[in-house]
Amino acid sequence: MSFEKRVRAPALFFLLQTKDTRWLRVDRKESHSHPPCKETGPTRLWRKTVFLIETLFLVNIRKILYNNKAVSGIHALFSKQLLNRGQVSIMANQDLNLHTLYTSHTRDAWANLGGHMAVEMTEEEVKRLEGLNDYLSLEEVETVYVPLARLLYLHRTTQYERNTRVNGFLNHPHAAKIPFIIGIAGSVAVGKSTTARIIQTVLSRLQERLKVSLITTDGFLYPNAVLTEKQMMSRKGFPESYDVKALLEFLNDLKSGKEIVHAPVYSHLTYDRLEGVYETVEQADIVIIEGVNVLQTPTIEDDRTKPRVFVSDFFDFSIYVDAEEDLIIKWYLERFRMLRETAFQDPSSYFHKFKDLADEEADHMAKSIWETVNRPNLYENILPTKFRSDLILRKGEGHKVEEILVRRV
Repeated sequence: MSFEKRVRAPALFFLLQTKDTRWLRVDRKESHSHPPCKETGPTRLWRKTVFLIETLFLVNIRKILYNNKAVSGIHALFSKQLLNRGQVSIMANQDLNLHTLYTSHTRDAWANLGGHMAVEMTEEEVKRLEGLNDYLSLEEVETVYVPLARLLYLHRTTQYERNTRVNGFLNHPHAAKIPFIIGIAGSVAVGKSTTARIIQTVLSRLQERLKVSLITTDGFLYPNAVLTEKQMMSRKGFPESYDVKALLEFLNDLKSGKEIVHAPVYSHLTYDRLEGVYETVEQADIVIIEGVNVLQTPTIEDDRTKPRVFVSDFFDFSIYVDAEEDLIIKWYLERFRMLRETAFQDPSSYFHKFKDLADEEADHMAKSIWETVNRPNLYENILPTKFRSDLILRKGEGHKVEEILVRRV
């Protein structure tokens, strides 16, 4: 058997960790039908070099195909060819029981984790944080969000202590405040904004009185004029509709210790970015980044010739707000009806033209938007990122959190 064939005989098994594709296990099996030959030092070195190059090649191909439904046919063909040649076995995400990465906590069990952490809030304050057709009560805050704040505070404190020690080891002490960044993802209408606001409020009212800023990625959507020019208005909310470069620069400035950083602001009334209006983040202890695609992974169209970073690379902790699709649709329709009776009545509203729609017409329009825009975005871009998060809040009827999944450490 030639040396080249002997090099290609191994079977490679790729075990992908859900947060990224860098976790790799390679098992090399020599062919039993051919006894090993005696190798000289240079030959052994050459064999190992070729094996490494081949492995890296296959890893990169897997990265390109990872989580891209558009190339699922190519993926299947590529995998089948390699399997037939006895070279590689690729396990898709849907074949993994990713729930084993998390510890599961019922609502009642989770409530006991709050300990003696006290947060002074009234029912009226809680209701002011509640989103349109969302659900929030003081009991929900005490049961779900106080324990969550305690967990986040623990992560932030231990990270601060670790960073201080590392900087001391590197002889690089500095006074710059590097904020702890929390990412919150989930579908349209699932209640991300309410979750973000209540976490911001609870964390800021802890005894240490942390300074907590909240930024929504809606502000980083391209202006409507740009989306119209690019014929992308129907794709608004999809990954390609965001000014990712500006968002990454914003996050990079935060993590680089820049004292004052500005983020563009979005108006849900005008359905567009507000020109010349910015949210200022100044010396924050914690920054919350909320948006549908904040845990997004690379796509086949990404330019792979340049160094790449992703929004989630800047997160210290990530949360995915989850619910069954039938509930999300229900909440979306309810919100659309309420907006028609409130915000749509404002002449400056982008959707003012729909203010007089009959109930049946309004429901038909909302369902059409869901089926053509929000549902595809959910299944193509948002839901596949769920298991990249550190914590999953599973909601049930009435937006009440029923289960909390926390990634094992």
